[in-house]
Amino acid sequence: MRSRWWGHAVLLLVTLLVLPFLSGAPLQAQQQPLVLRVLDEGPVGNPWAKAASEYERFTNGRVRVEWISSPWPGIQTRLATTFAAGDTSIDITKTWGGWTNEFWPFFQSIDDKWPARQRATLLTYALHPVTAAGHIYGVPRHVTLYYFYWNKKMFQEAGLDPTKPPQTYEQLVAMCTKLTKDKDGDGRIDQWGYAESMDVASPMLNTFERWLYRAGGDILDARGNPVFNDRRGLRALQAIYDLIYTHKCIDPGALQLGNPATRQVFNAGRVAMMSMWGSGWAEAQDPNRASKDVLGNVGVTILPALDPTIVRSATIHGSEGYAITKAAAQRGVVEEAWRLLQYMTSRAVQLEALKTRGYMPPSLALYDDPELTRDPALAPLMAATAEAGRHPVKRFVWSEYPRLEDAIESELQAALRGRKPLQAALDSAATAVARILKGP
Repeated sequence: MRSRWWGHAVLLLVTLLVLPFLSGAPLQAQQQPLVLRVLDEGPVGNPWAKAASEYERFTNGRVRVEWISSPWPGIQTRLATTFAAGDTSIDITKTWGGWTNEFWPFFQSIDDKWPARQRATLLTYALHPVTAAGHIYGVPRHVTLYYFYWNKKMFQEAGLDPTKPPQTYEQLVAMCTKLTKDKDGDGRIDQWGYAESMDVASPMLNTFERWLYRAGGDILDARGNPVFNDRRGLRALQAIYDLIYTHKCIDPGALQLGNPATRQVFNAGRVAMMSMWGSGWAEAQDPNRASKDVLGNVGVTILPALDPTIVRSATIHGSEGYAITKAAAQRGVVEEAWRLLQYMTSRAVQLEALKTRGYMPPSLALYDDPELTRDPALAPLMAATAEAGRHPVKRFVWSEYPRLEDAIESELQAALRGRKPLQAALDSAATAVARILKGP
């Protein structure tokens, strides 16, 4: 009797174990990974995309990151069409101040993640790209500024002290004039003293902004009215005009140069000084981009003053970040999105972005890191970034930024090409901006 009972028990146990396999049912339901969808530029050479992949392994597959690749101009278009259609396919997006000001109604506020003590660990302007309408929508991923670069070898050849770049506009003019040369005596200038990017694809406005802020001015006042056509704006535009036409030490062809072309002429040794984003430093250290007379001979510092009685220096930043969308909130994945972004912008990732891409870290602590302050390739740019932060660091952004940019740049170009008086061009630009801001 006992053996029969035992036999039935064994049979029942075997049946329970085998039946799920015979029926095709799993032993237990497999938990599906939580998918987070990130809109950004392509993953190749992208340290943040690499970190996102590592996060998948860090969570043991609990989270899967879907990387939605788009070239830089396409991100704005993708966001506009996605939000207009009510599509919820993006949880996190790369952004900068202009896009955040345009799309903040579709972004999720995460002010509670940024108490004062946490904000104090960052460069003062680091949160600018993810802030709009008084709220914070994400995390900063890197900062970048416009700096002043000079070729020390050219300074020596011109009898200038290679350790002393210009600190004022007057010094810049004097050095710029001395460094502008017809080296082969053919009657044409083949070494220019200074270069700035001034084509109409943003660099023109960026260049004007840098001089405007050093003149103590601004694009808009506190009430949102254009004021860049006041005496400070005129002084800024006059400074640029005089370098080209009065002092004749900027090539008039610079009005057609964008940032890449400006870096190329500097790295070819055809220009002694330039203002440029941080990418200028990385390229000047690259033997595949810089000539032998440039490699090892470049210094970097803050921009010279226009009027030291107003401000010692001022610059603009092109910082970027990641914003969390309201679609993520609707799906209940904001907390996981936040954890992913913390991982993607960790100290280790900031360091990798600095060393491989030349992007400056948002974290203040890294600017005192002994390893970085001793690194000959990184220390000069780190020091210049820290010094620039002691002076105004700004960037004009608005929800209608592309239209405003076009309106201002077309008039600035007209002025600098001699087609319009400087004040008249500024007034026309201000009128156009006021019209755009007023709306239909």
